[in-house]
Formats: sequence, C-alpha cells, structure tokens
Amino acid sequence: MASADDLPTAFAKAERAAGRPLPATGTAFLSVRDPDKRGIVAAAAGLAELGFRLVATAGTARSLESAGLEVERVDKVSEATGRHETVVELIRSGRCNLVVNTPQGSGARRDGSLIREAALAARVPCITTLAAAELAVAAIAHGRFETPCSLQERLAREATNAAEAANTAAEKIAGATQAA
Repeated sequence: MASADDLPTAFAKAERAAGRPLPATGTAFLSVRDPDKRGIVAAAAGLAELGFRLVATAGTARSLESAGLEVERVDKVSEATGRHETVVELIRSGRCNLVVNTPQGSGARRDGSLIREAALAARVPCITTLAAAELAVAAIAHGRFETPCSLQERLAREATNAAEAANTAAEKIAGATQAA
C-alpha cells in the first residue's frame, strides 16, 4: 500500500516499494491487445512527450504510427523473425525501462508471461492495464516521488498540518474580531 496527497504520487510510491521505480526517461516497450490499440495512443503520446523512446510489437506499432508517433519495432518471442530483436532480449539487455503489456489469447499470454518474467528479473516496471499505463504517465509527468514513510509518520504529519491550519484560522478570526 502507498499513500500520498494525489493518486499519481501514490502510484509511483507503490511501484518503488515493489522494487520497480518508475523511470523518468528511457525506452518504453508497448504491446497491447487489439481492444486496447486505440486507448494506448494517449499514454504512448504522453511517454513520447516526456522524452521516452517508444518500442512496440508490429500490431501496436502500426496503431501508434497511424496516430503520428515514432516507434521502433521489436518481435514477440513467438513471432521472432530475426529481422528485429525480441522484446525479451531488449528487456534482459537492460535497454528497456518501462513495459506496458495487455495480452489476450493463448499465444499472447505465453509471450506476456515471458515479458513479465523478464521485466521482473530486470526490475523493470511492468504495466498490464490501460488505466495503469495512463496513471504511470501521469506519475512520471508529475515527477514528485515522495520518500516512502510509515502510516504513523504520515498521520503525524497530517495532524501537524491540520493543527497549523487551525492556528492560522484562529489568528485570522482573532485579528478580524479585534479590528471590528
């Protein structure tokens, strides 16, 4: 569990606590199921705006290219042609900083499993839903990755902030009363 004043920061903290901190820049691999092809464009565009290099499998790459995004292609493990590096090779080599993969179907699940295993071994954040992809982009853009703290520390900080706000309000009321 991670808590913060906003959802993007909480998401970033949760990823860091899981041992996979979100990267500020680098290479993002994207491979999504057909129903997610249109939906991934916004997250991919956000990553590109943040300076990420986009790498995708053929179907996802076509969707992103048709939206005007620059994308490099990699092969799925099950479709390796030798013309392109496979995504697992990319991850294992340390040249992939973020994975977005929403698999569907038995072949995609098999590839997805290999992708997620490689990402886990390389400590690369692996996003598996469109909603989480959009949240990851917001978290990276937000850029405020607070230092994790215990729930007790957070509650103590919030209590201090509330007490300071109450004192400020009381001083304003006292000043207004004296002026009247």
